[in-house]
Amino acid sequence: MPPRSPARPSAVRALFLALAAGLAALGLLAACGSVTPTGASAPVGPTSGGPSLMASSMPSAGLPTGPAISPTSGPSPTGSPTPTPPPGPGLTWRRVAVPGAASSTERVAIGQNRIVVAVDSPAANGDAFGRIAFWSSTDTVHWLAATHVPAAGDGIVTAIAAVGRGFVAVGSDAAAMKARAWTSPDGRDWAVSPPIAIGAAGATAAAMSSLGVGQGGLVAAGWVSGPARLMAMAWRSLDGGLTWQPSVVDGSGSRARVFSVAAGGPGWVATGIRDAAAALWVSPDGVAWVHVDPQPPVAGGFGAESSADAVACTAVRCAAVGQGPSAGD
Repeated sequence: MPPRSPARPSAVRALFLALAAGLAALGLLAACGSVTPTGASAPVGPTSGGPSLMASSMPSAGLPTGPAISPTSGPSPTGSPTPTPPPGPGLTWRRVAVPGAASSTERVAIGQNRIVVAVDSPAANGDAFGRIAFWSSTDTVHWLAATHVPAAGDGIVTAIAAVGRGFVAVGSDAAAMKARAWTSPDGRDWAVSPPIAIGAAGATAAAMSSLGVGQGGLVAAGWVSGPARLMAMAWRSLDGGLTWQPSVVDGSGSRARVFSVAAGGPGWVATGIRDAAAALWVSPDGVAWVHVDPQPPVAGGFGAESSADAVACTAVRCAAVGQGPSAGD
C-alpha cells in the first residue's frame, strides 16, 4: 500500500503499520448507559496490572458518581452559543483494570444486552501482527474474554458492529492479506466466515476497513490491491455476515480506498480517497456505486493529499470528517 505523507497519517494506518508500537495499554471510552446482564457466568472483576478501560459512571454498576456538570448556555469565544449537555452517563469517568495480555483497541460495539470490544495483542515472538481477541461486558466495568475465536492468529479486526442480538467483526488476515469476517451470537463465542472473494480481476490482496449496518443488510468496505493499483471495494452480506458479495466501488483511478461506510440516504454512503484527494460514493444497494463530486470541490493531489476518513448518517443527513491538503487541516 503506498504510504501517505508523514505529515498526514492515514486513518487506516492501524491495518498495516507497526501495531506493536503502543500496545502496552488497552483503553476504551465507554460513555453509555447500563446494559442488562444476561445471566452468563461470573464476569472477571477489576484487577491490578494488565490493560485498562475507562468506564462512565453508572449507578447500576456501583460506580461512584462525581459532581454534576451543568455548563450554562452562552456565547463562546467565537460568538456561537454553547450547548448545554443533557444529563446522563458520560460526564464522569473511572479507569477500570482488565486482566489479560497487553493490548490496544479502537473498536467497540454496543448490542442489546452486551458491549464488545475487539483488541489486537502482540505476538509472543515480537512480530507486529499478533492475535485478535474479543472482550465483552454487561456493565462496562466487569469484562470477559471470549474463549473461542477461530482464525485469531495473525488477524486484524478493523471494525465491529452489533447486528440484531449478535455481533459481526471484519478485518483481514495479516499473513495472507485477504478479507476476513467473524460472527458471534453473544459476543463471547465466535465463528469465522468462509473465504471471502477479492472480487477484482488481477487483485492479489484485500482488506476490509469499515462496516455499516442498515435495513439492506451489512456492507463492509475497504480496498484490494493489484499490480501498481489500488481499487476501492465493498462487500455486501444479506445473511448476518456469514457470506459476502464483493463489488468494485471505484476502479477508475490508480489509487482508491474506502475508509468508512454507513447506511444513509436511500442506501449507503462511503468515504475515502481517490488519487490523493478526498472521495465520496453513494449506492442504493451496496453493490452499484457512484462517485460524488462535492461542491465546492475538495482540494488534494499527490504530495498534498486530502481524505474523507469517517462518515455517519441519519435518515436525512450525513457528516463526513477527514483531512485537507495541508498538514493540520
